[in-house]
Amino acid sequence: EKYGIQKEDKVLLSLGRLGFEKRIDELIYGMKEIVKTEEDIKLLIVGGGPARESLEALTKELELEEFIKFAGMVEPKEVKKYYQVGDVFVCASTSETQGLTYIEAAASGLPLICRKDPCLYGVLEEGGNGYSYESIQQFVSGVQRLLEEKEIFENARQHSRKIAEEYGTKR
Repeated sequence: EKYGIQKEDKVLLSLGRLGFEKRIDELIYGMKEIVKTEEDIKLLIVGGGPARESLEALTKELELEEFIKFAGMVEPKEVKKYYQVGDVFVCASTSETQGLTYIEAAASGLPLICRKDPCLYGVLEEGGNGYSYESIQQFVSGVQRLLEEKEIFENARQHSRKIAEEYGTKR
């Protein structure tokens, strides 16, 4: 409710520091394409950092304020609530060193749509728990595939949880 997210909305979740190297602008450009065919969708951007102001300006410039919401920084104990709001975890970064957000998202049962990056090998299994992309069109296609095909979406959710178990405290 706080972010204008309706019950029927599908939520793409981006969670992390808003640095320029994280390429979050790429997700915003992707949303410009996605909203041409999907009306009940939101991109929820959680985090703070030096790129926030320019990302908000880009959102306004592209007239996407209805579809893109900025949550800002959240307390660490609140992070799990944002994963629960999300339907799909999205990330455009290729500068991750540990990628803990990917594993947290997977443990929360979120399929992943992420920029292709060697750091994701073993965390993102192509067609298993999501899709990697190298272009805006591939990003849009991956999102649409997950949101339009319920069986693929459900399988991806289950597969994400299974992958996350490999990184659990027991191992």
